[in-house]
Amino acid sequence: MRLKEGVKLTGLAPQMIVATVIANDEWKKLAAFTVPLATDMVWTSCNDRRHSYGSKHYAGDAVDVRTKTLARDKVRRFVDTVAANCGAEFDVVLEDFNGVNEHMHMEYHPKS
Repeated sequence: MRLKEGVKLTGLAPQMIVATVIANDEWKKLAAFTVPLATDMVWTSCNDRRHSYGSKHYAGDAVDVRTKTLARDKVRRFVDTVAANCGAEFDVVLEDFNGVNEHMHMEYHPKS
């Protein structure tokens, strides 16, 4: 697991650290069977950069992870498995699939 240049972790919620560890574990499982081997999981944004108004990124409750380095047939499985393993208090979605900004967005979003 590594950070894209410029990504800042200051103020990141502990729940997001746990979510990224869950994601990294699943990444390693899928990457091990990818030829050529996928690169490390990369956090592309935390509470840095520009996000939409009211974004959970600004509160430290969201992280984006690059998915375009995974095999195309494994991306949706990766996102779905991470979502299931993180549980109902997290929203985990694939954004811009096959686009230039493809990534998995994870945010802590308790429903109660």
